[in-house]
Amino acid sequence: MIRAVLILAALLLAAPLARAQEEPADPDQPILRMEISATEAIPGQFLDLSLTVLVPTFMPEPPGWPSFEAPNLLVRLPEGSTGPASERIGGETWSGITRRYRIAPMVPGAFSLPPQELRVTWRGPDGLEARTTALETEPVAFRGVVPEGAEGLDPFIAAGALDLVQEIEGETEGLAPGDSFTRVVTATVEGVSPMFLPPLLPVGEVAGLAAYPDEPLIEEQSVRGAVSGTRTERVTYVAEGGGSGALPGVSLDWFEIGAEALRSATLDPVAVAIGGPPAPRVEPRDWRSVALILGG
Repeated sequence: MIRAVLILAALLLAAPLARAQEEPADPDQPILRMEISATEAIPGQFLDLSLTVLVPTFMPEPPGWPSFEAPNLLVRLPEGSTGPASERIGGETWSGITRRYRIAPMVPGAFSLPPQELRVTWRGPDGLEARTTALETEPVAFRGVVPEGAEGLDPFIAAGALDLVQEIEGETEGLAPGDSFTRVVTATVEGVSPMFLPPLLPVGEVAGLAAYPDEPLIEEQSVRGAVSGTRTERVTYVAEGGGSGALPGVSLDWFEIGAEALRSATLDPVAVAIGGPPAPRVEPRDWRSVALILGG
């Protein structure tokens, strides 16, 4: 496999990028450039990784870009992630395409993206012959780092803002068997994907009350590279017999990036009261004994 001319640079580091004019340009080979915005990121926060392919003529079709998908990494293509590029190399104008990825570590620790293939179809120097060249990226290494003071967060959540809202549909007290109500809890985050939010509603039992949860609803938005979103959990409760108690409250600790401080979002418990006699207790059936009886 042909290895392209590659530049890997951290834009936040002091070392400047070498420019294409300082490189020997081979008119028979494309040039692949690679830039990463930083070598460390808080879990959930994005690094920018860009690839630029340059050819001395033109590309009749887009390159076959790598995905960079890997365990414990969140990879996004932002709006306008792919666009044209050009540079003067060896006194000639080379045309190209740039693709920008946003990559966030989901957990602390070291990450290494292995070399990946990138196939480029381009016109040869005569402008007539179509060529396909297999390029290869260099490995990319970076780390997910937990900020000082946030080491004890479990799960770890770092965001620009986080808010919890609770809605109760129906009455929760003075219930009779057969009555129902619904508890809806929504977490809204800014500066991080809602995929990093854990389950919100704790498991709690109230005598005479049955729970029927919906699947969590996760919605993510990205506006000019700023990620935000919500996680909504909805549980319908049905009264089956007399009893009282409280559904547990919700508490979520998180790290505010801008203030570099720990925060806590909380919701109150929900009191429940059901009139009437307790629901009859159903003893678990011993299916092994049933099978022995039927088989005997």
